[in-house]
Amino acid sequence: NMGSTDNMLSSDMSSLKNAASSEFDRMYMRMMVDDHEKAVALFSSATQSEDAEVRAFAVKTLSTLKEHLTRARTISANLK
Repeated sequence: NMGSTDNMLSSDMSSLKNAASSEFDRMYMRMMVDDHEKAVALFSSATQSEDAEVRAFAVKTLSTLKEHLTRARTISANLK
C-alpha cells in the first residue's frame, strides 16, 4: 500500500528534520539498514519467481543489495 509507505516516509523525514546533527546520522543509518533489510528480503523472495525476467533481475541485484546492507550495518555500528 503506497499510502502507508508515503506516511512512513513522511514520518521518517519529519524525525530527521527535527534531529540534532549527532542523532541525525544514527537515525539515517538505522533507516538505511531497515530499508536494505526489507529490499534483501523482497529480492530474495523474487529469486523464486516464476517469471524468468523477474528472477534473473533479482538474482543479479541481490548481491549488490547484500553488500550495501553490510556496509550500512558497519557504518551504523560505528556511529554508536
